[in-house]
Amino acid sequence: MFVGGTSRSGTHAMAKLVGAHPAYRYIYREVRFHADQGSIPDLLAGDTTMDEFLAQMRGHWWKRERPGDRVGGLHGIIDEEPFERLLAEFERAYGDDPWEASRRLIRGILDPVAERSGKPSWIEQSTRNVARGPVLLKLFPGMKLIHTYRDGREVACSVVNRPWGPNDVPSA
Repeated sequence: MFVGGTSRSGTHAMAKLVGAHPAYRYIYREVRFHADQGSIPDLLAGDTTMDEFLAQMRGHWWKRERPGDRVGGLHGIIDEEPFERLLAEFERAYGDDPWEASRRLIRGILDPVAERSGKPSWIEQSTRNVARGPVLLKLFPGMKLIHTYRDGREVACSVVNRPWGPNDVPSA
């Protein structure tokens, strides 16, 4: 299951709520490699190269520093050795069946998180999941997608004075 929507629209809160259900493990980090610019949908569309995609996987999506000394990225949910093994398998298999290789990469990273919690599936909350919905649906035909939305004025108020946001509501 995926949750998406504008930043500060409640994607994390919604994913936490669904993750309280016994069927879904809340993935507490936005993994992004299936939804952001340069991610799997762009690779499948030919809008990025394998080398560029793998560089992002090992770079920004693996470990990213965030304001306030918060560190995000895949390193928090998978160890480096299995991660590198999955990337090598993905790169090898991609030429034969890009869609299946992409599906296996996503599941290879996220399924073990759910399994370790004794849950059969997971819920992930990258904000761009809605925009990437058609590709995600082709990758996971039985998936569910929750689109969160919030009044833009409330979003603007919620980003004011965040470490990464502007300092006044009109700018937000």
